Amino acid sequence: MAADPESRVGMGRTALLLRSHVMNDLVVDFYRQAERLKPAHVDVILCCDETNGTLPIPDGMRAFRHSTADIEPLGLLPFLRHKMLWYNGDYPIYFFFDQNPDYDLYLLIEYDVYFTDKALTQFFAHIDATRADFFGVNIHLAPSHWKWTEAALQYHDKAYGTFFPIIGLSNTAVATLFANRQRQAQLYIDKKTTMWTHCEAYVPTEAMAAGFRCHSLERSLNLPKSAFGTTTLGCAELLDRSEDTDLIRHPVLPAPDFLAKLIFVAGGTPLDVFLQARPRFIGILSRIDGTVLEEALNKRLGPELVARVQALIPKDGRS
Repeated sequence: MAADPESRVGMGRTALLLRSHVMNDLVVDFYRQAERLKPAHVDVILCCDETNGTLPIPDGMRAFRHSTADIEPLGLLPFLRHKMLWYNGDYPIYFFFDQNPDYDLYLLIEYDVYFTDKALTQFFAHIDATRADFFGVNIHLAPSHWKWTEAALQYHDKAYGTFFPIIGLSNTAVATLFANRQRQAQLYIDKKTTMWTHCEAYVPTEAMAAGFRCHSLERSLNLPKSAFGTTTLGCAELLDRSEDTDLIRHPVLPAPDFLAKLIFVAGGTPLDVFLQARPRFIGILSRIDGTVLEEALNKRLGPELVARVQALIPKDGRS
């Protein structure tokens, strides 16, 4: 991968943006963990999407509040109005950069990425030791059949993909990608294109095209592809950040949201059938507080399916 002569070297002033659209114990715990383990040159900041209302930020926590109302004033495109900050997951970095342009590195991490203390300490050390302008997960040449590839190829000969729960951009890279988003927004407004690039294609494609040095984090950290998907989908209440492992997990969610994620992943498959093929998840459900689990099941499933799911869960494993 080509290296830009201005490529960032570690140990510069860094903004760690913990991105969330909710406020719960998992968000607070992650913030406090990062504050406890961060190097002195890192500022930890809650990056709060308040499109659907103001979030109750605990006292003493630094927060950057934003919403979809910030998009058009910055010359960005309000594409896919019902999911703007999902489709355009890079926008919060530009919102923050516009008001805080003096950081050397901008890290954006989703609140449901789960680090043990050991893993987060290694993550900080690795970021500082690595010369790069773009950090991502599973940076790869995008296949032609990927649904985001065609839009990215409007502007470049090659399209790339990444997975967005963790990204990092140098100051120069943020400025470049921000300006390119603004330029492409105008082309869309002027009806010179009808396609808009999803963030998971836009960021790596633009970074590679600009000649920035790009680094895929799973090459050096315990973050294989399988660590970002259903194989490590976890329940936050059952995990301990002090455990002696450097595995980085995603997504890790509070118990009710964990169950909702299982139902989503199962798709059209009845949850009991989905679980029978995945005994690890049955083991997790058996350890969730019985009252919490029953309430979550009844909220999301009909009584017949609830009964079938409960029949799979061994009662002696529940805490």
